[in-house]
Amino acid sequence: MLASGWRAAVRDHQRHFVYEYYPENDPVQWEILKVASAELAKLEALLAGKMSRAVEDKRQEVEARRQAVLNALEDDKERRRLRFSYGSSSGASGSGGGA
Repeated sequence: MLASGWRAAVRDHQRHFVYEYYPENDPVQWEILKVASAELAKLEALLAGKMSRAVEDKRQEVEARRQAVLNALEDDKERRRLRFSYGSSSGASGSGGGA
């Protein structure tokens, strides 16, 4: 990119690339600019793909955690229900036999 006339510039505390070369009748410089533009387009597509995969992975991770919590709550609810149903049936016969 530097060979084709691009340089880094900072504006509003953000880094940008600025094109400052004007190849008027130099076909080699225009060819370099075309190649640099094609490479930037490839890089943009690659980064967009990586970002979308990262977002999807994060969404799946959050959903898996949510499902694990829901499963744990259901298991706990079932254990409490079983404990309560066994406790109330054994508690009633135990208190009647001891009195």
